[in-house]
Amino acid sequence: MRLHARIFIVLSVLFIAFILTRALRAEDEVMLKEIVVTALKAEEEVGKIPSNVTVITEEEIKESTATNVGELLKGEEGLVVRDFYGTGSKTSVDMRGFAWGLDTVVLVDGRKVNEIDLSAVDWNLIPLENIERIEIMRGSGSVLYGDNAMAGVINIITKKGKTLKPSAEAEVRAESFNGKSELLTLGGATDRISYYFMAKNKTTDGYRQNSAFDGRDLSGRLAVNLTERLYLDISSGYHTDHQGLPGGLTETQLASGRRQAANPFDKVDYDHYYYNLTTGFSPNERYDLEAGYAFKNRKFDNSWTSIFWGSGNFARDIDTQELKLKFTGRSVVLGRKNQLVLGAEASDSRVGQTSVSLFGTNIADVKKREEGYYIEDEFSLTEAWTLTGGGRYSKAEFDNSVSGAFPAGGKEDSREDALRAGITYNYSNGGKAFLNFSRGFRLPNADELVAFYGTISGLNPEKADTYEMGIVHPISKVASLRLTVYSMKVKDEIFFNPVTYANENIDRTWHRGAEFGFTSAITGRVTLNGNWTYTLATFESGPFSGNAIPLVPEHTAGLNADIKCSDAVTLTLNGKWVGRRYLDSDVDNSEKKLGAYTTADAKLSYDYKPLSLFLGVNNLFDEKYSDYGIDVFGAKYFYPSPERWYYAGVKASF
Repeated sequence: MRLHARIFIVLSVLFIAFILTRALRAEDEVMLKEIVVTALKAEEEVGKIPSNVTVITEEEIKESTATNVGELLKGEEGLVVRDFYGTGSKTSVDMRGFAWGLDTVVLVDGRKVNEIDLSAVDWNLIPLENIERIEIMRGSGSVLYGDNAMAGVINIITKKGKTLKPSAEAEVRAESFNGKSELLTLGGATDRISYYFMAKNKTTDGYRQNSAFDGRDLSGRLAVNLTERLYLDISSGYHTDHQGLPGGLTETQLASGRRQAANPFDKVDYDHYYYNLTTGFSPNERYDLEAGYAFKNRKFDNSWTSIFWGSGNFARDIDTQELKLKFTGRSVVLGRKNQLVLGAEASDSRVGQTSVSLFGTNIADVKKREEGYYIEDEFSLTEAWTLTGGGRYSKAEFDNSVSGAFPAGGKEDSREDALRAGITYNYSNGGKAFLNFSRGFRLPNADELVAFYGTISGLNPEKADTYEMGIVHPISKVASLRLTVYSMKVKDEIFFNPVTYANENIDRTWHRGAEFGFTSAITGRVTLNGNWTYTLATFESGPFSGNAIPLVPEHTAGLNADIKCSDAVTLTLNGKWVGRRYLDSDVDNSEKKLGAYTTADAKLSYDYKPLSLFLGVNNLFDEKYSDYGIDVFGAKYFYPSPERWYYAGVKASF
């Protein structure tokens, strides 16, 4: 372990102890008790959760400079976001040093949107305008959420109708690179029914040649209180888009023109639809029973060309269905409050794939069946001390068959456990300190498990033991600090070995770091938020032992200011800094790192009911940078991000 990392962790521990000592005397802070549902799959105060949990509210989303979900998450502590083409069409969100976001569960209204294959989450399926709030829980959520939740959980809650009188919003927006979008929403509510519908169209030529995006979204949500004790929540949506895929540029190409396309003819078409049904019954205030069913279908058709392999086509049709049952019980045990959550889940996914290349035509069929059973309990030892613990048992089965030029097939079974134990001390109103241990896992996805032309590779699931401690400390009635330090010892982490050209298990890796954030209302009109994240992820065994895991920056930081110039005018300023990191596949750390970059965004909003007008500029200082780069047999390829660009729009509310 590097000396500066040891010094930093020691100083972090001392800092926590110092603040905790000072905090024991704090008696006058008054902070709001924020409720989240991510950490316990039931409503819970953030202050009682032994994890670093933050919430992005609807107001913060509205005032942000972000134009898509990826841009919004890029300013959050502990998250690394890579937007390959600057349109949000290919984006990965990484937490705690795991590239590609495969170890982070993403939920939309409790529905898991992670895919069975390596494509991970398609963030274009989640329009920013349809989101009411986002809950981010850092640290393993494997007990409650199973596969993919080893590093953390991002829970996205969509909007519902709120007002008795039906309301509608219409928005038009224009952007640089010949971009435009149109949005229409309709919502309302009665004492028993809530409804919300959204339609959106978005097109852009993109920053680079052949990076055009043309997409449409339709979605709706209907919530009905059938009786005082029984409710029904139904949501559904459809997304379609066409995207150009310009590919990565060599250093020579980058120098001659950042906006050119390495692959001028590559393209992909996506179609996605889903429906989600949840029903709940509360016989009294002590017990809740909830059942849910979700189905999603995702199709894509990718046409590509290569100087080595000629041209080809790659198409997939993915079906996933989930069935969930959850019981929540609130009681008094030994004179203390107790909340128990029990649940069972089952999912069935199928990938139908057709690939056409100079090697011939292959047709593959991959199936994954998974079931899990979990228990989580939260017990109030005293008014100040809360104990949380739980466990999960999961089993999964992969079944693969390939026909065509290279017939193959096989099966793979897996059984995994997850554990969690944590304690939280609420030492003041709004202040908490916590310790937490968790054991999580991630199963190989279909692309990792199924080797070239269909044989089962025999990869083991990833497993991690995570130790973390942190503090949330109010320094005044309107300001607070957050600090979390963690260590994750990972066994069998899966990565692509560029030497053997295959996915492999690494016996041991180590992820550790610190997440710091602060929130402050400087005046009644000025709010300042900031964060800094330190991450050190290294191989601890094998031929690359001691080397840093590629794509993981040691340092990232963000700073955001919301300034109410008047009751109608708001100025939002946002800055992000991402440190240097090794190129993808540079496992021996021999190549020059991908450069650090700093970006600044600004947005001016004017609200005069029923109209809202906004004008923004992103990458204000015209920084030239790349979110992603890869080393392929010594050749380096970069994906340049957009330089300075502008957007403006108007929204009318009725």
